[in-house]
Amino acid sequence: MKHIAQKLDAGDYSPPTVPTLQEYGILPSDEWCHCGLPGHSKAAENRSVFYDHDLEAIANANGIEADPYDDDRALLLACLHARDELGLEDAKPPYSALTEIAEAEHLPFADYEEQILGERTYDTASQIFRNAPPSDFEREEDDEVDEVEQFLTELELSG
Repeated sequence: MKHIAQKLDAGDYSPPTVPTLQEYGILPSDEWCHCGLPGHSKAAENRSVFYDHDLEAIANANGIEADPYDDDRALLLACLHARDELGLEDAKPPYSALTEIAEAEHLPFADYEEQILGERTYDTASQIFRNAPPSDFEREEDDEVDEVEQFLTELELSG
C-alpha cells in the first residue's frame, strides 16, 4: 500500500474511477466510497468527464490560444472539440462552458452576478452544447464589436 500511496502523491498513479469500481462489483452501483481519493466522493458525481481529458492539449491542437482552465470561452471551445474528437456527445459539459454559451447566445441568467443559469437556461445551453459546432463560438469579441459598429453606422446612414 505504501508504494501505491507514494505513486499517488507523485502523480504517477491514477486510481480506478468509481464507475470502474462499480462495473467490477467492488462497489455497489448506488454507492460511492469515502476513501478521500479525488473523484471518489458523491460530490464527484456532478463533475464533468471533460475534465478527465487534457483540455489544454485539445485547445492547442485546435489553435485555441487561451488556457481552457483559465478562460471560459477557451474551455467551451476545447470541450466542443473534445466532444467531437473523443466521442463525448452524451457527456455532461462543464457548467462554465454552459454559462459561456448562455452569455454568447444572450440567454437569461437566474442570477447573472453569481453566474447561475436556472433550469430552463441550463437545459437550453446544454442542448446548444450537444449540437453546435465549435465554429459557432470561435468568433473574436473584436469581430462582434466591429459588427455592432457597422450596424450602427448603417443605421445612421439610412436615417
